[in-house]
Amino acid sequence: VVSQLQSAMRQGGTTKPVARYFHGAQAIRTILQEVLHDTQELEKKEYFVYSSATIAKHLYDAIPNFTKLRIKAGIHVTVIGLGNGGTVNEELSKRRWLTRETPAPTYTIIYGQKTAFISLDESGKPHGVVIEDRNLAETQRLLFSATWATLLGK
Repeated sequence: VVSQLQSAMRQGGTTKPVARYFHGAQAIRTILQEVLHDTQELEKKEYFVYSSATIAKHLYDAIPNFTKLRIKAGIHVTVIGLGNGGTVNEELSKRRWLTRETPAPTYTIIYGQKTAFISLDESGKPHGVVIEDRNLAETQRLLFSATWATLLGK
């Protein structure tokens, strides 16, 4: 099955993006564990987040000690906050706010060659999608960096 999936991903020497869907708290736990695992393997151990106050609670329900695990692994995070909340002066963390008034409906994590999007379904349960595509991740990092730079004075 793995070889069939790998074959389906490749066409004409290029790799197609891979999207994986997750639902529920355990699935969110899986995404967060992947973020830690993959980021630890990077030369520069860092990832970027558009943090939504609406979604953040669900992430910490999935892995209550996520921040401690991140710090222990020596992983840096740069966060743009959307909505009130978040911690300033957290170890290995930088944070600025785009807005404190209105939280976004999606929490976005950019790490390595992947981008994860986590939001809530109609019943209030978390679900997410992880897209593995180098170009998509690079574009998301570019947009994040440009947004971060505009928030310098805020």
